[in-house]
Amino acid sequence: MVDIVTQLKDLAIDIVSIVVIVGAGYLVGVGAGILVRMFSAKLLEGYARTSDAGKRLQEAGVPGVLELLTVAFAASLAFLAAVDYVDLGGEIGAVLYTVASYLPRVVVGVAVLFLGILLSAGFSSALGDVLARMLPKKRREIAELGRGLILVGLVALVVSVSLGIMGLTGTYVYSLILGLAIMAMGVIAGSMLVDSIVEDNPEFKEFAGYAKFLVYLIFIMIGLAAIFTQYPGASRVITTLSWGVALAMAILLLPLVYTLAKRLVGETARRRG
Repeated sequence: MVDIVTQLKDLAIDIVSIVVIVGAGYLVGVGAGILVRMFSAKLLEGYARTSDAGKRLQEAGVPGVLELLTVAFAASLAFLAAVDYVDLGGEIGAVLYTVASYLPRVVVGVAVLFLGILLSAGFSSALGDVLARMLPKKRREIAELGRGLILVGLVALVVSVSLGIMGLTGTYVYSLILGLAIMAMGVIAGSMLVDSIVEDNPEFKEFAGYAKFLVYLIFIMIGLAAIFTQYPGASRVITTLSWGVALAMAILLLPLVYTLAKRLVGETARRRG
């Protein structure tokens, strides 16, 4: 009976210690979060006066997100310190310590992802503006294309770093990131290139939708091949599927080519006449 009372007393002391340490860490995080929010809001206020990007960041509530991340990081560190201080034994203690050790990594990974995407968007936008000033007005779409491709590449890099911080690494993860990046780049490049061709050659306007679909499909197949390259046998299936899609697209393309050729021949004959 005395042993049970002693164990309950020790358990109560441990619980109170955890609550006190986590509560203190949370209060420190709230104070630090307020300072971070005020500082970031002040910076964005000056940035918003000279840039549309600053206004968009203000409207997105970036200072509030930074405040939440600061509070979450402080609370996770306090929880880790509390679990380490109490030193619970057994399987429950081991599980709690594993969770407490992982929480700060998750918060830091999310913070890196959030801030990295913001910085990537700002950098790609600034670089796109520089390219737009260097290129003639008729080729401004090249600057937009470069901006989009750089943004996709930087976001893929940020996601990779963020997942690495959270311990979510491995060949399959990197293959997934690579495949999705290829798909995104294909959609951006295909859309802009087809629009550029149509702008220079209005007679292709009716076929723009089909051309975009074809480009999207090609890059989707390449992306899928990159994603499933680690799975045995998957590459053979994707290769067979690609040949089937290519054959189907070729068959569907024949009437379009015939119609376009007939129209071009007719226009040529009218000009000679």
